[in-house]
Amino acid sequence: MSDQREGISSNEIHDRYSDAVANEDGCYDALSQEMGESPGGTKIWVPKVDNNICSKVGDFFSSVESVENMYRKYDDVAGFDIRKEGNPPKKEFDSLEVSSGERKRRNTNFKRTGCKACLKVHYVKESGRYEVYHFIEGHNHMLCCSDEKMFTRSRRQLDYKDRRNVYHAPSTKVGITRSRRMQLAMNGGLVASGGTARDHMNFRRDIMLFAGNKDAQMLINKMSKRREHCPEYFFEYKCDEKELIAIFWADKTARMNYKHFGDTISFDATFRTNKHAMIFVPFVAIDNHKKSVVVGASLIRNESVVNFTWVFNAFMKAHGSQPQFVITDQCAAMKQAIPIVFSKSTHRLCMWHITKKVKEKIRDHLAHGTPFKSKFNKLVWNVHISHESFEDKWNALMDEYGLRGHSWFEEMYAIRESWIPAYFKEYPMSGLMRTTSRSETKVYTKTIFFDVQKEMNKAVWFCGVVEVVEVSDKMIYIITHKNKNSEVKATYKVVHDVRDESFDCSCNHFVRNGILCRHAFKVMLNSEVQSIPEKYILPHWRRELVPIELMPARVRYGEMDVEKQALIYQAISMFDLIIGRVRNDKGALTEFVEQLERLGDEISVDVPILTGTEQKRNDIQELLCVTEPESVDVLPPTGVRNKGCGTGKRLVGMSERVSMNAKKPKRLCRTCDKMGWHDSRSCPMKGDSTN
Repeated sequence: MSDQREGISSNEIHDRYSDAVANEDGCYDALSQEMGESPGGTKIWVPKVDNNICSKVGDFFSSVESVENMYRKYDDVAGFDIRKEGNPPKKEFDSLEVSSGERKRRNTNFKRTGCKACLKVHYVKESGRYEVYHFIEGHNHMLCCSDEKMFTRSRRQLDYKDRRNVYHAPSTKVGITRSRRMQLAMNGGLVASGGTARDHMNFRRDIMLFAGNKDAQMLINKMSKRREHCPEYFFEYKCDEKELIAIFWADKTARMNYKHFGDTISFDATFRTNKHAMIFVPFVAIDNHKKSVVVGASLIRNESVVNFTWVFNAFMKAHGSQPQFVITDQCAAMKQAIPIVFSKSTHRLCMWHITKKVKEKIRDHLAHGTPFKSKFNKLVWNVHISHESFEDKWNALMDEYGLRGHSWFEEMYAIRESWIPAYFKEYPMSGLMRTTSRSETKVYTKTIFFDVQKEMNKAVWFCGVVEVVEVSDKMIYIITHKNKNSEVKATYKVVHDVRDESFDCSCNHFVRNGILCRHAFKVMLNSEVQSIPEKYILPHWRRELVPIELMPARVRYGEMDVEKQALIYQAISMFDLIIGRVRNDKGALTEFVEQLERLGDEISVDVPILTGTEQKRNDIQELLCVTEPESVDVLPPTGVRNKGCGTGKRLVGMSERVSMNAKKPKRLCRTCDKMGWHDSRSCPMKGDSTN
């Protein structure tokens, strides 16, 4: 029904209105919120609505919820907002309520006008029902027209679907504003969608306020419940005067990953949390699909030897054994802590972290005007050269580009045995040396099968047999390795032991990566070997090694009611299916909407109506899978300052920096004798002249 409003002189209903207002006794009532002030307070606006919607004195209802449901329908049609009074005070937590002191007045564009329009009921013991004994329908303010109703407070309330969308939007790298625009497009515009963009952002704020300074305690409680539900879940934490200093955890899947793939792991402390600046340290391995898998994770307050030692000890408690290889960045604290706990492990540095610094350490013309970077990467990533050959080519490269004596390159050369692959070709690295930032078809996984297939193809097209020598039961092959121009790049020796069908190549590809090299496959083809020997199909790369985990973590740890979620998804699916069937039949669509309205009325009687604050709190707890802790024994850390956390100032983009500089007068630089926006201290020429 379209909205209508009628202006009536206050003198005409003054007596009836005054007598009704004076009879207030604290029963359940509903006071309107302001929609617009009346001119001088001389008029009273009475909604003109259908009598079937508007109640009257003497009507009976079975419950307070049914009264509220009726009055909310009435205010929605009439064009005003309501609030419910008369309920006993609640002791539940509300992040928007002030627990003590003066009442905090929030900044809002809604203003109360002292409107006395209300509906009051009281309980009649004889009939066991609630009776309307007091009803004022006149308002001292203008009512909303149809186009304005979408901005009333009741229409701006977010439903569960909207709140769930706000919660999950950041995890899909979609901003709240953009996700809301998508909802508007699918739901039919502003009229059919609850809340403005600001309401959606405010709900995100309310989620943060709900956690407050209790988030550390919520985390501990959540992990404790997971351990109770699943004994294989491991976590430990330590505090300093109730402040969380470090925490380590590894679930069942992580522990299984370490059992099968934990020979080589990497971890990296380059991550930060947004709020507390604690350092996130993921422990990563490579699975049988050559994908990064997590074998543990930690949050630490700072990068100290003490904290890293504690985390490594917790790692040992969770997994019970040391890894063979540990790959990290150049963190000095890690370097000291690793041999304390992982005494049997070999420590290597991540090449990705090292090579990405090259551009910062050389002059611009070297980086962009010469092939230095290409030659450098080709040299350091070459796993086929010997130690002596690498050292000769390194020195020649430094001499060619005038980098001999450069402090950073000299330092990297001094520790070359800890990061250059040529120095540990004989060790299994599982492909992890490339980066810590990732921190037979019936036998192999699909990814490994393609890698094996690639080596076989290379054996056919790029390898040749130049010499075969028989020594006792062994056949020694000299294999040439050619490039795309058929030029011989290198020569390798493959020893084929006929007795045990072994193939040992001097390139050490199998030892390093776990699959046979193209040179061994060339020998197999030459010897007419029909299948890959079983010992060269490592368990690490087998297809059926680890079962696929289909259930999400919230289901595995009992944090989600699976049956309830299934019913929700079934209801949504059925609704969409019916809409798809009746959307082209206006009569059937009208009947479907009417049935939904009747069903909604029936549900409103059986299911209690929660206040907006209560419903919001319930939704937040369900989305976060946490409850408010009764007591707080663990607090988040305060005053954390780590390397790389910045100054707290806003980052200025390049275009803004150029615009700001354009407004400044140019000045003469004494170093380059040019006019510009720099001086002798920041002159680019000064940086180019130093190593």
